[in-house]
Amino acid sequence: MLKPTEEEYLKRQSELESKLVAASIQERRPEKAAAPSESPKSFGKYIDEDPTPIIKLTEETKYCVVEGEIIDFESRDIVRGNRSNTSIKFSIGDDEWATTCSAFRKF
Repeated sequence: MLKPTEEEYLKRQSELESKLVAASIQERRPEKAAAPSESPKSFGKYIDEDPTPIIKLTEETKYCVVEGEIIDFESRDIVRGNRSNTSIKFSIGDDEWATTCSAFRKF
């Protein structure tokens, strides 16, 4: 039996991870309910950009639009003296991939 090259191994691992993430996202999706009679509620500003698939994001990506489902969310308030900060961490996934994002906000 031939041993796979490192490149073949990494490609196979990436494909396996993609399948596992897609299956996990599919399991977490609730069945869609009937559409409500009133229009959906929204806040913020209108976004007129096409979403970038999560799998195409890199560490160099600064600002982008993604579309997906929030899988996990965590928020912590950090108080030091008279300063208050908030740490936010969330995981978002689309049909192909998922990622974890974090932000730190000073108040």
